[in-house]
Amino acid sequence: MRKMLLIFTLLLVSFNLVWAKDSAGQSQKKLKGFLDSIVQIENQARPVQPMAVPLAGRTRAQDKEMMSRIELLDNLLFKKARPLNKEISDYGASLHESMNPQYSVVRDAYSAFDDWLNAKLSLQNAGVNNPGLEQLRKNEPILYQEYQTKFKAAQAQLK
Repeated sequence: MRKMLLIFTLLLVSFNLVWAKDSAGQSQKKLKGFLDSIVQIENQARPVQPMAVPLAGRTRAQDKEMMSRIELLDNLLFKKARPLNKEISDYGASLHESMNPQYSVVRDAYSAFDDWLNAKLSLQNAGVNNPGLEQLRKNEPILYQEYQTKFKAAQAQLK
């Protein structure tokens, strides 16, 4: 009976090791899925270029276009990107310690992405006579480059 219990325990431990391996693979797949989601949101946000038309010379169509761009970026940020952030955070709490390096680069990539998306929305929201407009214009490409660097590092870590 003891031998049977010992064999059963060994089988259970060996299956558990296999499950742990699958779990790490599944975690990596889930983290890659987060990166894919970031890319999908980026693909929707990247083509939106800010319009800076003085209020006095703005037509109704231009006003409507500016509002639609703001609304699009706002929806991407608050209805897609921020919920993705929550999902990434919640998932990180359940990960095994061995996945921390992979998780942290995905977190960093998301953080840089969020900074860029915020800058893009702020740039579109900025009024034409806003003194910070020029600084926003300079920062947006820099933030995008930082995001791309961190995103590529995350992709490399997850290969």
